[in-house]
Amino acid sequence: MKQGLRALEEYTEISKQLGYLEENQEAITQMKTYYHQWINYLKRNDSSIPFSEYTKKP
Repeated sequence: MKQGLRALEEYTEISKQLGYLEENQEAITQMKTYYHQWINYLKRNDSSIPFSEYTKKP
């Protein structure tokens, strides 16, 4: 599962090299947040709550 974070790190580095990091920073931050939420969601193993609802929980 850490493969997703590695891909995101690569994307961040490529964005930096191409001069698009500032432009992509918000999307990168959101992807990191959702990645961690997705992992926690899978660990809970409660398929009765859709992921879209799970992310709305406080």
